[in-house]
Amino acid sequence: MQFAYCCKSLCKLLRLLVAFNLLKEVFCFRILHLQIKQPKKNEKLNQLDGVKVTSHVQRESDGWVVNTLVLAGYDVPFKYRRKKQYKSLEGAPVNLTYYPELEKVAGTDFETMKVVRIRKS
Repeated sequence: MQFAYCCKSLCKLLRLLVAFNLLKEVFCFRILHLQIKQPKKNEKLNQLDGVKVTSHVQRESDGWVVNTLVLAGYDVPFKYRRKKQYKSLEGAPVNLTYYPELEKVAGTDFETMKVVRIRKS
């Protein structure tokens, strides 16, 4: 929190210096702004590109179609929901963006991946 406040204060100061022509070159502000590293917001967000789908199952659940993918080289299921059923992705290469999560089934925790974006590649 303190780091973010310090970055905002520095940016305000640089803007004031540019406004009063005390800092001659505007690009100095942009270079300094790029060098200040902002804290990463989605640290658990992961991405996979061009991974082959070995299994794709679609099932109804509470008005949603729950899609479960198993990818080549991964032994955890990747899950996402849609309102209607789509064409099977089995055998197709896909690009995925996902979060890891734990699903509790009968008192046992299972690791699954919650897909937030999926595209055929």
